[in-house]
Amino acid sequence: PEKKNPSLTPMDWVTFIISAVVGL
Repeated sequence: PEKKNPSLTPMDWVTFIISAVVGL
């Protein structure tokens, strides 16, 4: 991530979940 936010945004969660699924 380019910037670290205090809390993850919905978009960040979507990207994180997709990355996790692809990693499986």
